[in-house]
Amino acid sequence: MADDRSRTHALAWLQSLTDWQFAEFFYEAVQDRCTSDFAKWRGHFVLADAEKLEEEPWDIAFIGMPAARQGWADDVPIAQSGLCTRCGSPIRSWAKRVQCHVCGNEVRCT
Repeated sequence: MADDRSRTHALAWLQSLTDWQFAEFFYEAVQDRCTSDFAKWRGHFVLADAEKLEEEPWDIAFIGMPAARQGWADDVPIAQSGLCTRCGSPIRSWAKRVQCHVCGNEVRCT
């Protein structure tokens, strides 16, 4: 485990990232992890966004990354949303065409 100084430095760096940079870093960091407790099963981490409007239940959507950055600025807002046609997961992203990180399907967002 990292010492307190290294942890503090790492947290400060992570907190300095834009949403895009953080999501990109997160998916790179977990791409080779398998979280299943059974060898024959697949499991992996995904990043999600939880949002609550007044008097409404919480809404959770998974963050999908586009295949290519397409020249966007690092601070572009997460303004696109869609539904994965393969697994039914709600997706939010910066792009109109993204990957569903739950099942790997391409998702078209609006």
